[in-house]
Amino acid sequence: MSMIKNAGQMILNLSDRVVRGTERYSKIAKLTVDIKRSEDDIEKTQKKIGEYIIEKMDSGTTSFDSSDQFIGEHAEKIREYRRAIQTKREEINEIRKEAKPDVNDSINNKTENKIDDINP
Repeated sequence: MSMIKNAGQMILNLSDRVVRGTERYSKIAKLTVDIKRSEDDIEKTQKKIGEYIIEKMDSGTTSFDSSDQFIGEHAEKIREYRRAIQTKREEINEIRKEAKPDVNDSINNKTENKIDDINP
């Protein structure tokens, strides 16, 4: 009877770990997609700045500085995207750190179950 109870508990523990693992992978995947979107937005914004500069140069402007409103606004957008990317990368790292105790728990549970099987 004890073996059946232990087997049932092991299945519950395994199911719980699988669900938690799936949730973590899902969160990481969402954050990774968000990072990719922000990287794409950076590229689009950089392209807009480049097109703006070429347009200005074609009309005779020979120098640019950070006080240009268009360049300043778009440069700030890029900084915001970069901050968001950094935040999301930190979140991914935290999720991965939180997952490590589950691995250790799994190893400890296997060891404890083997000991329980030896000592009836």
